[in-house]
Amino acid sequence: MINTIILCRNPYFLTPFEQWLPQIIKTTAIIVPKALAAQYGMFARCYAIEDYDNSSEVESTVIALAEQNPVKQLIAISEYDLLRAARLRTLFGWAGQDIASAEAYRNKCEMKRRIQAANIATAAYRQVDYLTDAVSFAKQNGYPIVLKPKDGLGSVNTRVIHSQSELLDNYGNGGKLDGFIAEQFIEGEMLHVDGYVEDDQLKLISVSQYWQGCLAFQQGKELGSYQIDPNSALFERVYAMTTAVIEAMPNPHSFAFHLELFHDKDDRLIFNEIASRIGGAGVKNAVMAATGIDLAKIWLCQMFGQPTAFEHMIKQTTGQLSGWLLFPKPIGVIEAITCGLEYDWIVEEHLLAKPGDSFSGGQTSVDCIGSYVISADNSEQLQHRLMQVIEQFYHQLKVAPLAEQPQKYNN
Repeated sequence: MINTIILCRNPYFLTPFEQWLPQIIKTTAIIVPKALAAQYGMFARCYAIEDYDNSSEVESTVIALAEQNPVKQLIAISEYDLLRAARLRTLFGWAGQDIASAEAYRNKCEMKRRIQAANIATAAYRQVDYLTDAVSFAKQNGYPIVLKPKDGLGSVNTRVIHSQSELLDNYGNGGKLDGFIAEQFIEGEMLHVDGYVEDDQLKLISVSQYWQGCLAFQQGKELGSYQIDPNSALFERVYAMTTAVIEAMPNPHSFAFHLELFHDKDDRLIFNEIASRIGGAGVKNAVMAATGIDLAKIWLCQMFGQPTAFEHMIKQTTGQLSGWLLFPKPIGVIEAITCGLEYDWIVEEHLLAKPGDSFSGGQTSVDCIGSYVISADNSEQLQHRLMQVIEQFYHQLKVAPLAEQPQKYNN
């Protein structure tokens, strides 16, 4: 009989349940996108959904299973699944993240309302349903402004708008703004904070600075980040703000989180957004490189009642700092791409393209042809090594424009 249902849109290499929790396989049903079904055939039942992100078949499958089996819990760790999992838990009275918590972490307007109410610095914002809402917000706050879906992720459909003419060009000819949020543009750097809360206590925290901002992929630039020194004054300030942000939110008792903060040109920390899930791109692997802790494994094992590794609070590192890079999909045909950069401080290297592959650019911030995790003794050395990897990667990469002669692809 089935006692647990898992909603999973991750490939097996990210969540190898059979390795981490072999004892659950025979009593657990897993629901996955159709493309991943072959990877999870070891489960007692595996249901493949054609349009996983949007189909109500996910919910109907859970309902049917719950009515035929003594199901006790529903597990979901992807941001796409948080709200529907919360609704299903409410329907059946299962423990876990409830609707109010999931809504606060998914709806950026509700999220920012709660953060402002806790007197935490937040950029000006407004829910946008019509073009006139965006124009009005810009008149009050000035350009540039940021427009993005209020429940978006992966920086999809996020734009920085610099003028009213640009606003009208993008959204005045049929571009939809329903369900968007407008935000004041903050000049400065973007930090991301990743960690884990267990039994309402912050147990792990890692603080990093984005290499070129999370919208770099829109300009065809590499996305990455590097951890900052846990003994620095900035780290302590971020730690204090992270604690305040988590206290302001309605939380499940145990969860992973990914928080983004602005560090502006006047040295202020300003809240951007927070998600109750593991950071994407290279975040999980970089945290593991610096701490030895796999956030996904810890989170999943905790949900199944297994002991975790947290005997005390972990502030990021056991000796080395880490960083990561994603190289975006180019526009053109791959002519040459070489694996094996010869640096002993490269922790991981993955090439996701081969000669002959054709691309039309990235659609999200994590669409890439190569990824790296690196280590170093300090933040300054990390930045230097990130630059070394970038230079070597582009030196070895050749991309031909579509229907044209091969050319060197330079950053």
